Amino acid sequence: MKFIHAADLHLDAPLRGLTRYSGAPLERIRQASRKAFERLMDACRHHRVDFLLLAGDLLDRSGRDYQTVLYLATHLRRLKEDNIEVFIVLGNHDAEHALLQTNPFSTNIHLFASDRPHTIHREHLGLAVHGQSHSHQKEKRNLAADYPPCIPGAFNIGLLHTSLVGRDGHETYAPCSEQDLLTHGYQYWALGHVHQREIVRAKDPMILFPGTLQGRHIRESGEKGATLVAVDPSGHIHAQPLILDQVRWKTLEITLDAIASLDDILERVDTQLHSVINPDVLTVVRLNLVGHTPLHDPLVAKGIELEDALRLQTINTGGDALWLEKVVITSRPHPTENPLAPQHDTPHLDPLTMLQQIVQEWQHSDEAMKSLTAQLKPLRSLLGGHLFPIQEIPKLHQALEHAQTLVRQRLLEQDQGDH
Repeated sequence: MKFIHAADLHLDAPLRGLTRYSGAPLERIRQASRKAFERLMDACRHHRVDFLLLAGDLLDRSGRDYQTVLYLATHLRRLKEDNIEVFIVLGNHDAEHALLQTNPFSTNIHLFASDRPHTIHREHLGLAVHGQSHSHQKEKRNLAADYPPCIPGAFNIGLLHTSLVGRDGHETYAPCSEQDLLTHGYQYWALGHVHQREIVRAKDPMILFPGTLQGRHIRESGEKGATLVAVDPSGHIHAQPLILDQVRWKTLEITLDAIASLDDILERVDTQLHSVINPDVLTVVRLNLVGHTPLHDPLVAKGIELEDALRLQTINTGGDALWLEKVVITSRPHPTENPLAPQHDTPHLDPLTMLQQIVQEWQHSDEAMKSLTAQLKPLRSLLGGHLFPIQEIPKLHQALEHAQTLVRQRLLEQDQGDH
């Protein structure tokens, strides 16, 4: 027996952090989820699988276009020509899509209902698939608890979209524990919802998240795809990842220790970029500048100018295979004496010391930070949250630190100009 287990297709979901940049490869970005899905269809045929499991979130809540559903149904219908059946449960993103509720799929597609779990038994394959769809976007029931008992003599699969206990960073939908899954006596649990591939349990039973088919943002970095599963005559399960993504996210850390100039930074970036070039995918890179360097303040002051220079460097290095998503500066200046400090005794504070004291007063007082957040609220409303995202205290801390660096650099530049 051979099958593919996939989940979290999120067809036509927008890829975050790219489209706002002039010159971004927009068409390739927009088509990424569909191209990954079409590669999934090709993999089903290439590996001559008996069936395909889709463990929820086929669609994305940000897109309710019926054309996406028709696209999905059309491609799945074509698997019928190769005698490939498809078993589907709906996840939290799919649950309330009107067209899916009508089950628009062909006879080779089996969509599990949301009112109760049930079993589809395929005696010619020695297969029993048990499943239940989400009934709404915030499914809080423990669906696994009521799954049917296993069918003796068959290879039993539990198909479920769940957060499973202990998976941080994901909404708690259809929660259950690993023990809830073990009680049913199935041989394999095909899970969805967690976007990072994870073998929760290797055997007796195998419990597996295949991860998302296509990463949507920098937090979904690395290779993405599905899992090819083969069951040998003795019942042993062999699972291997299938890499299907079209746009791949990657964070590169650039250490600025011992860096003397912007040209040196560009050279170090170039070396790192070459290491991630893959002609088969568009690799979207976030550069994280770290370490201690006297260039810290000038780099922060350059802002967009620095990012544009690094974006050009990325294009020159990788051509169509690379795109720069963002530059994050988390470096620190070398601890040195204050260059604007007065050279004689004086009761007055120098500008940088005054600036540092003001920022420290804000950052060490919750009330001051809340007051500052409230003062900035009208500006945030005017600019829009996506342009002015500071609404949480941690982000405001970062903004204050950034502002302090900018003011410090301006003061230094002014002091140098005066001399």
